[in-house]
Amino acid sequence: MGDERFQQFAQALLVKQFPTLQCLPVGQPDGGRDAFSRTWNRAGTGGFVAFQVKYTRDPSTREARDVIASVVETEASKVASLISQGATSYYLITNVSGTSHPKTGSIDKVNKQLTDALGIETHCWWRDDIESRVDGQPAIKWSYPEIIRATDLLEYFFTTQGDSAAQGRTDALRAFMAYQYRYDQKLKFKQVDLERSIQDLFVDVPARIVATHDT
Repeated sequence: MGDERFQQFAQALLVKQFPTLQCLPVGQPDGGRDAFSRTWNRAGTGGFVAFQVKYTRDPSTREARDVIASVVETEASKVASLISQGATSYYLITNVSGTSHPKTGSIDKVNKQLTDALGIETHCWWRDDIESRVDGQPAIKWSYPEIIRATDLLEYFFTTQGDSAAQGRTDALRAFMAYQYRYDQKLKFKQVDLERSIQDLFVDVPARIVATHDT
């Protein structure tokens, strides 16, 4: 998933939590926001929640985490402008994997940096946060097939309801899994044309404990 695709994916996920979300076009100047959601109070005035998406090609590296940690500096002027326009909270969404070490890990460090620098409610969604949220949104997963895992396919086959072919798919999958299990019970050595059960290859070896005496 590339940067533009990831931004669209993040916007789709955010819409579920913020139904009034305004998604901004990909690849255009955005002033430090990739989406925003307006908020209103009883007095008829309000502000907005700003969302910024940051993508990196190597999300598991320390360099990638350093880039996220430096967002406070690189985006400070843009976020300050958003605050002056009425931003009441700021979300940073990234595909980078954070680290959880207390106080010194990237998650705690970025949370503190954002809070200290911006002075408004701030949140950072790391890769684990995104994966946890998308697990509860199967429709979004199927819209972005590049993030689908094998376990998602199994769940789909076994839980699909209201489909006349669902039972047939389930039966076929179970039959294949049963066959594969029987197949994997045997080890095959094609070079010597040997086919044996895995259990037959185990040999009981006698053993005993020998006491030693210090001299």
